[in-house]
Amino acid sequence: MGTSQRFGTTAVEQAEAVIVEQYPRLVRLAYVTLPGTSGRHARVLLAHRAVQRALPHTRGGGPGVAGPGGPDSPGAPLEDVRVRVLRASLARAGRTRAALARLSWPPAPPFVWGLRLWPPAGGIDEAARLPAGASAPVRAAFVLHRLDGLPEESVVRLLRAAGAADPADAVREAVAVPVGDLGDAGDTADPDAGPRAGEAFLRALRNPEFDASVVSARPTDLLRRRRRARAVWAATAALAVVGGVLAAHTASRAPDTRPLAGPVADSELPDGGGRAVWSCTRASGWAGPGDVLVQLRPPSGPPQDVARARATAACGRFGQHLLAGARWRSPAGRWYQLAAGSREVTGITATGAVRAESKGRSLVAPAGARGAAVRLTGRPASGAGITALDGAAGGRD
Repeated sequence: MGTSQRFGTTAVEQAEAVIVEQYPRLVRLAYVTLPGTSGRHARVLLAHRAVQRALPHTRGGGPGVAGPGGPDSPGAPLEDVRVRVLRASLARAGRTRAALARLSWPPAPPFVWGLRLWPPAGGIDEAARLPAGASAPVRAAFVLHRLDGLPEESVVRLLRAAGAADPADAVREAVAVPVGDLGDAGDTADPDAGPRAGEAFLRALRNPEFDASVVSARPTDLLRRRRRARAVWAATAALAVVGGVLAAHTASRAPDTRPLAGPVADSELPDGGGRAVWSCTRASGWAGPGDVLVQLRPPSGPPQDVARARATAACGRFGQHLLAGARWRSPAGRWYQLAAGSREVTGITATGAVRAESKGRSLVAPAGARGAAVRLTGRPASGAGITALDGAAGGRD
């Protein structure tokens, strides 16, 4: 009893057991059926790929137990797998698909990098030489009938299920393929020596000890591979540079979605108003300029928007000095002019409708008439003056 009968309980499990058990024979079927124009390396990979992808995609279906005729009987798991392998191999025999096969497209396992594969001498390459000039269905029929030993009617049934055109003619051509060119003819004076040697060679290929899935491997052209690797790295670096430039260009035009908020200063409010915090929220673009919002946050109640500015360096790496002012009403109902500066500010002066001066980072003075202009100037430790931030300017040395 074979592996497929001992362990298989579903169609998928039966097929998996058959693929493992019959893997060398299935690879031989795929390799000989595939076009030789794709090259031995691609042919080997495509043969293994066709067998490995012969597993059904679903677990549906019946138990898939082989019928009374054995594993090669109609509907048996081995026949179903053979049909799948044949479909994949015959589809690759077209001119367009053969060209794609040389490029290993579409990509599917098994994948091999850095190695060239081919069958060892005395193996399936010699067997594939016999029907090399024939069509793909004839090559498939040659393997199924002459190597796997299937009856002609079984081969016709398999080719028809795989979608081959005129399978009966393909089998007849496969039966007529001469084998006299294979093997060592020995006595050239004997006209039957060639055919006898060829049949002996085919018998050797049918031997269960012969593994058609064995391959030889050598590294690819090392110098060419090195040049290709360098070219790939250069192209990758160029793409990275282009991507960085595009990202920078895009980012410079659109402010960043996550704004950065930070405290600027705190100051004591008059008339027992408590301690307020001045904050600056910045939404910046990659190139530097961004949008800024300065707020006065009293101990209770909502924050008060003090100043807004667009496309400014204020509150950022290149605009660390900041001065802002606001009118504020105390709990006692009186209006005051407030001002505060960043940590480098050592003094603040108010001119215009309010005239006052303070040492330190904050200023509190009675406010002037509503709408009257007030000019605020800060003195950083560096000695240069800065003006209060507003919608048009300010916040600059």
